[in-house]
Amino acid sequence: MGRLVLAAAPYTRDGVHEEVRIPDHGSPRLPGEADFRETAAAYAVSAPYPEHFGGLLATCPAAAHAPLPWTADDLRGLTAPTLLVIGDTGFVRVEHAAEVQRLSPRSRPAVLPATPHLTLLRRTSLLPPLPDEFVG
Repeated sequence: MGRLVLAAAPYTRDGVHEEVRIPDHGSPRLPGEADFRETAAAYAVSAPYPEHFGGLLATCPAAAHAPLPWTADDLRGLTAPTLLVIGDTGFVRVEHAAEVQRLSPRSRPAVLPATPHLTLLRRTSLLPPLPDEFVG
């Protein structure tokens, strides 16, 4: 059986905090220079082409404003167990993850404490023990 893990994945623009949608550069939700340095270092360790990090960053603004690919009906149609991972200080609103869970009955949220957007994937040790449907 297939499984999905969606990390910081909103399905509507309203799923993202307003200070991220309309960048408020004073917001602690937005990454700073230290965040980018840490992310670049993590990328350099794990990526097959670490020199492509700058190109990856260059795609982020366009991706952030591109149309989102899912609808509420798409979420209702998910049959695979789905883990919804967000950081409590990240881009996606906790209430939005709860809405996705209501729409997709086989989904489970995982809100990582004190976790901003750029560190989400490096804090998997904070994930709770996974339900049986995600293991194996």
